[in-house]
This record gives sequence, structure tokens and C-alpha cells, in this order.
Amino acid sequence: MSVFDSFLRWLLPTPIIPEYISEDVLSELIGASEEQLPNEFLALLVAKHSSEVEFTHEALSDTYVIDSYYVIPGTTSSPKQASLKSHNVPVSGNVVGSFHSHPSGVLQPSTEDLNMFQKYPVNIITGHPFNIETWKSFSSTGENVTLTVIQTEDSSIEDFDF
Repeated sequence: MSVFDSFLRWLLPTPIIPEYISEDVLSELIGASEEQLPNEFLALLVAKHSSEVEFTHEALSDTYVIDSYYVIPGTTSSPKQASLKSHNVPVSGNVVGSFHSHPSGVLQPSTEDLNMFQKYPVNIITGHPFNIETWKSFSSTGENVTLTVIQTEDSSIEDFDF
């Protein structure tokens, strides 16, 4: 490996790709999506290493779990789109994805969605009728990915200061 390759690996670390999402967090996000009707809802997903998360049943080893989220100040939404102010996004290595709703119920990414997906390794879309069964997860390229829903002890919205 060259010095340049080493520098690039340091500068551009491998992204965290979670395999699990807390059931509480998913339920909160789906509920917020329904409350936001007729507009779209948008939040950023935050993950922790499994060693930092308390599980209600069995522990997982050496993986990442989405266990909280950020609702970004200044986020705007309408029935057709939602967007956030990138200068308000916290600088954190733990932001691993986006979550947003499609009030129409279409669980496929639009061209605008795919542009946003490029920033994050995991992206979730939920839609009408807004329940635990009506969501899909996608990679940064728009391919379907699997996220397993699990129960954790403590998961919630994250507060942050500017």
C-alpha cells in the first residue's frame, strides 16, 4: 500500500454500515412521518457499535445498530419533497443514513432521493399507511438492503448543540 493510499484510507474512512435498527426508533420515525402529513418527514439516522447498546434479549457482537436519529433544524417539507440545511447537520461519524416518508405510499426512491442517498450508506423510506410493515431500506446507490428490527433498552432522538 502506498503512502497516498494510506492517507486516503485515513482521510476517507470506511463508512459504518448498520445491520440492525431499534424497533423503538423505527416506530418513533414512522409515527413522526404520519404526524407530518400531508408533508414528507425527514430525519438522519445515527448508529452505535453493538458493544454500546443494551439489548432486551440477546447481545450482538461487532456490528452497528441504528438506535437514534437527528431531526435537523431548518428542515423544510412539502407533500412532494423534504430537504435539510446541510450546514445544520452535525459533524458526526455516527450519522449513517436518512429516513423520510412518501405520503403517497410509494416505497421507491425518486431521482431526488437517489441524490441524497449518495451521502449515506443506509436510507429508509416509509409510506402510507405508516406502520411497522410499510418501510424499505436502500443503499447509497438505491439498491434494496436488509435492516433487521431489534429491541433495545434505550433508544431515542438525539439532541445536539451548534
